[in-house]
Amino acid sequence: MHLQGVDSPTFSPAPVDGSLTVPQLLEHHFARSPNHMAYIYGDPDGNIVSISFEHYLTTVHTCCHRVLRDITPSRGSDNAEGIVVGIFAVQGCLYSSPTQTEFEGAPLNKRVGDALVFNGVVLCSIYGAMEVGLVTRFFENYGRDWDYFIVREEFNIVRVPEADGSGLYTLTYLSTVARPTLYTNTELGGAPRCAVSDLLEHHPENPQLHRVYGRKDGILVLSIATKMNPARIDWLTLRRHVAN
Repeated sequence: MHLQGVDSPTFSPAPVDGSLTVPQLLEHHFARSPNHMAYIYGDPDGNIVSISFEHYLTTVHTCCHRVLRDITPSRGSDNAEGIVVGIFAVQGCLYSSPTQTEFEGAPLNKRVGDALVFNGVVLCSIYGAMEVGLVTRFFENYGRDWDYFIVREEFNIVRVPEADGSGLYTLTYLSTVARPTLYTNTELGGAPRCAVSDLLEHHPENPQLHRVYGRKDGILVLSIATKMNPARIDWLTLRRHVAN
């Protein structure tokens, strides 16, 4: 018998007999283990950060509300009844064919995306950053321009073009009470802003459509969404006298 957590004063174990779905398991812990730690990690400054189930699941609820908010207008309906949203889902667990597929975290290979769209798959690009959060709506479809996105209107953004005349630019976000950024690292017009290091390019016919081109700071973004700093890796490697 699995007894993990039975001696914790903040944790109430959920049934593990398969009677609860994943959403039901989350709701169980939200109601009965709100003060138990879901995640504990160290931040870049060496501080220990603890995320309780209450904090974690409040964020889950917020995300779900945003999905429902965005999915209803895209379907032209006043309610989302009957719509199934699968996160990291395979077709076998949806009991029907997916009508739209979203990707995020890293750019999708252009040839792969074009082939999917050519074969009838509706692709939607989601874009966000750690510094500012999710900046696009869910389920926004631009057809063959599947790799572009539009920043939601509630974000106050300014484009900062690259000085090399390439047409590439970065976005800075105004930090407000309604849309606070994780930190601010620049000012424009006397207002504190957060400059994100993603290099973007706009659509040749619609300047409101953005596409990720790369990174301004040399960080490599792998296809699995992992980010890697090659300069840091080189430095660590050179510190070793012997490399196998």
